[in-house]
Amino acid sequence: MRKTILIRLISFSVAWILLSTTSVSHAEFPNKLRLEPFNLLLNEQTAESADLQEEPQDKEVLSIDLDEILTEKSATDGDSPPGITILKVVDYRESNQLKIDSQSRFSIGSKQISAINHGIPIKFKTEILLTESSSFLGFPYQRTRKHVRYLTELTSYGINRQYVLFNNRNDKLQRFATIDRALETMGTLEAFEIAHLKELHPTQKYRLRMRIFLDYWTLPAPLLLEALLDPTWRLDSGWFEVNLTTPLSWQ
Repeated sequence: MRKTILIRLISFSVAWILLSTTSVSHAEFPNKLRLEPFNLLLNEQTAESADLQEEPQDKEVLSIDLDEILTEKSATDGDSPPGITILKVVDYRESNQLKIDSQSRFSIGSKQISAINHGIPIKFKTEILLTESSSFLGFPYQRTRKHVRYLTELTSYGINRQYVLFNNRNDKLQRFATIDRALETMGTLEAFEIAHLKELHPTQKYRLRMRIFLDYWTLPAPLLLEALLDPTWRLDSGWFEVNLTTPLSWQ
């Protein structure tokens, strides 16, 4: 009898525990105790990291050759009218000589380029003038101390079309693969000798003038007639002037 009662009490206790456990649902837990599955949190962190890594990948590095652009623009830029511009002239003393460096930009038109590509030589004249300011009996006057003139011829030849520069001042011949490089070289003067310092008076004032223009009078007869009627052939930089300082230490 006692054994039967003990078995019933144990069965009743187990049944009460089971009922108490199943009566509490998942919805009755406070929200703050609920945890999101670990794999969802991991996926969100991975997605955020991927977004941060993908931002730099959208950027592309743009490589620009400034020298090539400036050179190309100097010769064949259709947005600007044909012309010649002297950008700078710098004077200095070296080995008892007055020298200059200069930089000019050429923007030639399609007609000039077409003529050059067909083997017709185009000649550009450079003039450099050194004048001295003085006075006589109270009247100011100027006299020319140096006047330099020379022609630079630009043409092309050959199946691969090489461009050639010929300078009649020093009989120098140069070849280039592109017309842009030829024009860039033609517009650059380095260590150009103007006069010996002994020829200049240390107390006088001197002015240097420079000009570059297309000498269309040297064109072949059929092209000369077209150049006389077409103003686009009149490429002229005009006079670029620089006042020179002449300290007493020159002599």
